[in-house]
Amino acid sequence: MQSFPGNGHVQPTSAYLRLAPSLGPAAAADVELGHDLALQLAASEARPRASLRGEGGGEGRRLRVVPLSLSLVRRFGDGARVEPYAGAGLAFPFVRRSLDVVDASAMHVTRIEQPDHVALIAQLGARVPLSGRWWAGVDAKLFPFESTLETHVEGRRGALQTNFHPLIVATGVGVRF
Repeated sequence: MQSFPGNGHVQPTSAYLRLAPSLGPAAAADVELGHDLALQLAASEARPRASLRGEGGGEGRRLRVVPLSLSLVRRFGDGARVEPYAGAGLAFPFVRRSLDVVDASAMHVTRIEQPDHVALIAQLGARVPLSGRWWAGVDAKLFPFESTLETHVEGRRGALQTNFHPLIVATGVGVRF
């Protein structure tokens, strides 16, 4: 699941853009760097519905958001019933299919684009071993600093900044090769 908690302020207007939480597929691959360190490459996909909040707001279309992340994680409690881990890294949220996003009386958002920079992520998770090679897990990635989406509005020149703190939560089953 991907979530963009709260409403992103479309600066410098009084409008707020909301991207509803959305479920979608995810995949990750870990490369062991030692006994308790790993480098993780992960991607997920979601199609949140966009809407404008406030006076003159309205519902809009679904976007395709695909955050790609690379993080260094440290595992704790090797061999325990639950094996937690924590990490940090970088992410880049690709945004696709974002034309004619919201057409409301207050404003017509013609398109939304991904930021032009990577974002820092903080990561927490846990795995429960199911056998020698298999495990079930949950993983959460938070963008602690605002991630900016470029918001284009009809009648305005250039892009407006819309800031969010995305949250990505994934659950699944994994196998060690």
